Amino acid sequence: ILQLTVEEIINTGFIFKIPDYQRGYRWGETEVKDLLTDINEIKDPEKTIEILSGKGIIEKYCLQPVVFDTCEESNNYMIVVDGQQRLTTLYLIISYVSKIISKYKEKLEDRFREENIDEKIISKLFKTFETLYSLEYVNEERENIFKNVKQNLDIINKDNIDAYYISTAYSYIKNWATDQTK
Repeated sequence: ILQLTVEEIINTGFIFKIPDYQRGYRWGETEVKDLLTDINEIKDPEKTIEILSGKGIIEKYCLQPVVFDTCEESNNYMIVVDGQQRLTTLYLIISYVSKIISKYKEKLEDRFREENIDEKIISKLFKTFETLYSLEYVNEERENIFKNVKQNLDIINKDNIDAYYISTAYSYIKNWATDQTK
């Protein structure tokens, strides 16, 4: 068993392929917000220990496992056997963060420069969010639906049930982030 952080999964550069046998994306508000809350609470080690009290002290907090078939690894693909819902939601979270970073890119770059952060690190930060994490569906119809939804995540897409769940999940992420900044 190989344990990877979300950052390590993103930085692999692999394209995560969702095979035909996977059900469509069906996470609702509860699942999306639970994942966001879990990720948010990791940054506070005391809170994480408090949440996990009674279960012993652990070194890492892990999201549920994601299982891959590595047979296409040499072609830069990882086939998702289990974990499509989490990987898709992480993709949507990264898309949201990327959009916010792009919106404030110049201000962020200026602030990083004021703090004397190396240009290479600044460049890597923006590249990481914009290009490294990729999902594809093996099924052409589902892939086209996903591409269509990705083009405008700010609109609830009612073309079909997959598009609806993906676009509403993105809206839950936006709303959660807005609530956190209040």
